[in-house]
Amino acid sequence: MTDDEFEQLAADSLDFMHRAIDECNQEWDFQSYGRFDVSLDRGVLSFTDGPRPPIDCDIQVVGTYMTNRNVWRWSWDNPSIELPLRGVLEEVRHFGEENAIKELTVGARQVSDEEGAWVLAAIAAKLVGAKSVYRVPDEPRHVFLLITDIRPA
Repeated sequence: MTDDEFEQLAADSLDFMHRAIDECNQEWDFQSYGRFDVSLDRGVLSFTDGPRPPIDCDIQVVGTYMTNRNVWRWSWDNPSIELPLRGVLEEVRHFGEENAIKELTVGARQVSDEEGAWVLAAIAAKLVGAKSVYRVPDEPRHVFLLITDIRPA
């Protein structure tokens, strides 16, 4: 894939991600909830303490972004993330291998800033058709999640 083609993939993916986030917020109003919890054992992101009943989101871990070093690490390269939480990310790596996209095939890589992490998460979201993307802040690490399904808790 050429640099221009990758830039187009990134732009299309960011558009996809922003639309997906907007649609989820319109339907589920994530931002109105006062609390979120991530259960990696269950593979669920839960929203509670809101004006509506609690909701559960099935998740896949896309990767982590280290704010103090500007390093992105794909979940498929992180042995501490169990396979059930990163299984669909193999599709992303496979796409990268088929199309010679080093950004999708190098496990840990330097990114310019957090926006670079969002781009990689957006590409993953578009490639697997995620319903949304959610960033869990945990300084100095942010964990990026794909939301694959949403339902009342």
